[in-house]
Order: sequence, then C-alpha cells, then structure tokens
Amino acid sequence: SISGALRSEESVLLEPFNYYAKMPGKGIRPKMIEAFNMWFKLAPDTLAKIADITQKLHNASLMIDDIEDNSLLRRGTPVAHVVYGLPQTLNTANYVYFLA
Repeated sequence: SISGALRSEESVLLEPFNYYAKMPGKGIRPKMIEAFNMWFKLAPDTLAKIADITQKLHNASLMIDDIEDNSLLRRGTPVAHVVYGLPQTLNTANYVYFLA
C-alpha cells in the first residue's frame, strides 16, 4: 500500500535520528522538564509531548553540530554523518526539526 511504503521510507529517513536516540545520554533535559513542572503542574500527556519535542530538537541539533564541527565521535560512538553519510544525516535532522 502507499501508506505502508511511505512509512517504510520514513523509517529509512529516521535511521540517523534513531541511531542517536539509542546512545546513552546524561538525561538532563527530562530532569529539567520534571523540575519545571513542579511550578507549571502540566498534565502528564502535555508534559510527555514537551519532552518528546525537546528530545527531537536536541538530537537533530546534535547531528547538525557534529557535521559543523567535523566530529568523528559522539558519546564515544561514530557520528551519524560518518555512518549514514552527510546528505542523509542533514535530511534527517531537517526532517526531525519539522516533526518537532
């Protein structure tokens, strides 16, 4: 089906993003979001959306930053543009910006 083919293409496009998402991080953003919510008292579903958007923007910006800095490693692991190539990594990061 057409919708199945588009989902398949999107999963290929998102591979560099998912590659970064699997890397262990410090978990600072989720902790900060929870801390700010002590004041804002947002509903759990709203807070989950904010956390998801924040994580997407952060990981997409890391992909771009690694390209700009010509980095070879991120968190001790080869960077996305080394693994997936510069064009796919740029396209993925820009796509994730729009998703967020």
